[in-house]
Amino acid sequence: MRNTFSALLGLMLVLTVAVSASGQEEKAVTGPQWFDLENCAFCKQLSAHEGLMDHVTWEYHDVANGMMNITTVHPDYKEAYLKAQHDMQVISSDLAAGKRTMADTPMCGHCLAYGMLMMSGVKMEYVDGKTAGVLLMTSDNPETVKKIKEFAERNRTELATMQAAKEAAKKEKTE
Repeated sequence: MRNTFSALLGLMLVLTVAVSASGQEEKAVTGPQWFDLENCAFCKQLSAHEGLMDHVTWEYHDVANGMMNITTVHPDYKEAYLKAQHDMQVISSDLAAGKRTMADTPMCGHCLAYGMLMMSGVKMEYVDGKTAGVLLMTSDNPETVKKIKEFAERNRTELATMQAAKEAAKKEKTE
């Protein structure tokens, strides 16, 4: 997973420049759907692998000066997860090389907001465990800490909404 994190960090650095250069900062707050597994060039790489989204969990927790994200992937889906991460890195590399433009690389609110946090100078630490990866996103700047925590809260809210919709659909199928 360490290589995966390196790829994601590279992706986010490209996004940082791309978001800044494209003037899409406002869109992350008011525009696109927060997670868009159908249209976001990056997120749809996850949904391209059947069953993967049902076997990955993301937890967001506040810490004193930011947030902690814990990502777990069921072992049977790790290969698909790593492939999705690789495909995201290809998109990132294409953006960096000028092979793609922001205009032909749609992003969801989550990806845009993540890029904005990177632009604000957050500190990132990653711990790759056997069963999960942990990302700490922190800052010494109180205003940035507030933004990090707002990002974490939005992720918790949106993930809970997605989970509730999944459970409702599952319940509907059994009735």
